[in-house]
Amino acid sequence: MESRLQNMQFKYTIAQEEDNLGKNRFPDILPCDKYMPFLTNGRGSYINAVFVDSYTSKHQFIATQLPLSNTLSNFWQLIIEQDVKVIVQLEHAEMPFFPMTDLATLSTSFILWSEELLKRKSTSE
Repeated sequence: MESRLQNMQFKYTIAQEEDNLGKNRFPDILPCDKYMPFLTNGRGSYINAVFVDSYTSKHQFIATQLPLSNTLSNFWQLIIEQDVKVIVQLEHAEMPFFPMTDLATLSTSFILWSEELLKRKSTSE
């Protein structure tokens, strides 16, 4: 398995373009060009995200970083354009990027699971 991974060549040129450097939360965690989703607005269409295949289908999931203040609108554009149904937040958010209210008021088109939201729900019951 290691030799197979070592032979794979990934390019990160889009993430390293000058206009995109400030859109990466961490300079050492970049999406490779081959698996990146692009936003439809042309210029500024970069977002630090990659498609992830499942066992049965291509592009089943999207892995992305928590949005920065300057990428928040791009993050939600990605959610809408890719018709995302479930968001799983694995890291504590420094700034809220969704309303901290009841899930039902967020949207009827997707579900958001986060540690913060689950804690709030369990303490209110």
